[in-house]
Amino acid sequence: MLLVPSTAPEDIADAVQPLSADVSIAAINCPSQVVISGRSEAMDTLVDQLATQGVRSQPLPVSHAFHSPVVEPMLEPFEQ
Repeated sequence: MLLVPSTAPEDIADAVQPLSADVSIAAINCPSQVVISGRSEAMDTLVDQLATQGVRSQPLPVSHAFHSPVVEPMLEPFEQ
């Protein structure tokens, strides 16, 4: 997971959209803090893309990519 400071969450949503099969916005904690979750490779791509735009990001220490497309395959077994 990745914490991205933002003045406009919709800008982060625009950056995430092309990678939406592998990453998603996990939470908007407040207008200036967006949490993104997803596959490592796609997250690395997003970090690089945001950095070229001058947007810093901070990895969050978590065990899984919660709130992302990565966990969808396990949802049905988990519900049982």
